[in-house]
Amino acid sequence: MRFKYLAALTISAFTPFSAIAAGNVPIDFHGYLRSGTGAADEGGKQACFQLQGAASKYRLGNECETWLEIELGAEVAKIDRTSFAVHTMLSYNAPQNTGTESNVDALQQAWGEAKNLGDGALATASAWAGKRYYKRQGPHLNDYRYLSNEGQGGGIENISIGPGKVSYAYIRQVDPANALISQTNHDFRYEGLPTNPNGNIDVAVIFGRKNNADNVATANQNGTLFHVQHNQNKIFGNEGYNKLVFQYADKNIDLSYGSTPGTYDGKQWRLLDNFFIDMGRNLQAEGVISYTEADSSGASKNAGTPDGSKWLSAGIRPVYSFTKIFSLAAEIGFDQIDPELPGAKTTRLTKFTIAPQISAGTGYWARPTLRAFATFADWNEKGAVLPNDARYNTKTSGWSYGVQAEAWW
Repeated sequence: MRFKYLAALTISAFTPFSAIAAGNVPIDFHGYLRSGTGAADEGGKQACFQLQGAASKYRLGNECETWLEIELGAEVAKIDRTSFAVHTMLSYNAPQNTGTESNVDALQQAWGEAKNLGDGALATASAWAGKRYYKRQGPHLNDYRYLSNEGQGGGIENISIGPGKVSYAYIRQVDPANALISQTNHDFRYEGLPTNPNGNIDVAVIFGRKNNADNVATANQNGTLFHVQHNQNKIFGNEGYNKLVFQYADKNIDLSYGSTPGTYDGKQWRLLDNFFIDMGRNLQAEGVISYTEADSSGASKNAGTPDGSKWLSAGIRPVYSFTKIFSLAAEIGFDQIDPELPGAKTTRLTKFTIAPQISAGTGYWARPTLRAFATFADWNEKGAVLPNDARYNTKTSGWSYGVQAEAWW
C-alpha cells in the first residue's frame, strides 16, 4: 500500500494538475524487477556467495532478494524547441522469505530537466536539477557501478563542443547524522571524443570538496577523481563492444560514487575491462576483468592496523539460445582480496552457475526471463564468505538452487 501511495504522490507532485485532467500527458513507464526463491545445501533459505571485502558479486543464481524499480516520467511542457520533462524512480527491496514481509521502499530518483536549450552548442544541451543517478556506468553480470556519482544536485549536460559533448554536475552529499557536515562534488565530463573507427573516449574529472560549518569535522578531506574510458563498438561481432577504463582517486573520494564526508587520506586506482561478445543471435556473452588497489588510511597505519587492499575480479556469462524462447546461461566469477594488514591472508572465491531459461526472444539481453539455476561456490578461507551465517562460517564451499524471474521494460 505504501508503495502505491508513493507512486501516485510522485507523479501528481511533478505533473501539472490541468495537464492530468485534460489527459494529454503521455506517461513514460519503465522498470526492472527480479524475484524468486531457492534453497541451500546446508538447509534453510537460498545462500548467496560474496567474498568479504569485494564490492560486488556475480549475480546469476546468486541474488537473495526481491527487487523492483518503477520509473515514471513525462514531458509536461514545450516552449518552441525546448521541452520540459520530469523523471522519477521508486524502488522496493525485500528478503525472499514470505509473501507478507517487511520491505524497504525508497524514492531513488526525482528530477526535472529542460532539453534543447537553444541553437548551436546548446541545441543538444539539457539543464537538470533534483535527485538523480548521474551517468552511471557498469557491467550487468556483477552489477558493479564503477562510475555513479549520484545524489541531489543539478547541472547542464551534453553541450556540443568540438566532436564531443561537455557536461557539468553539482552534486551534494550531507552527513545523515549531522547537518553541519557535507561534501560537494563538481563533476566535469567530456564524452564521445572520436579516436578510431567505431571508437571514442570519455573523460571525467570529479572534485570533491568538504563544505562544513566552521570548526566542525576539521579532519575531513577533499578528493579528486580522474576517469578515462575507451569505448569500442562493433567489435567481437555486430553488437559486440569493449569498454576499457582507467581510474585514479586521491584522498576522500570513492572510485565509483564520488566524495562523501570522511577522513580517508590515501590513494586508489583501478583498471577495468567490460566486454560483450556477439557470435550471432544464438551465442552471446558478457565479461569483465578488473583490478582495484586502495591505500590504507593514515589513521589505520598509525594504529598498526592498515586497512588497504588489492581486489582482483573476473567473470563471464555466455548465453546460448536453442530456440526463440529457450536458452541456457552459465556464469563463472572469481574474486580475490589481498589485504595490506600484516599477517592477513589473501582470500579467494570462485562461483559457477548454470541456468536453463525461458525468455522473450533470443540473445543475452532478452527479457522477461524465467530461469531455474544451480550455483556452486568454493573459497579458500573459513569465514571469508557468509561469516555471519552459521551454516557456512566454518565451511569453504557451498551450493544453492532455485528459480527466478527477471525483467526490464
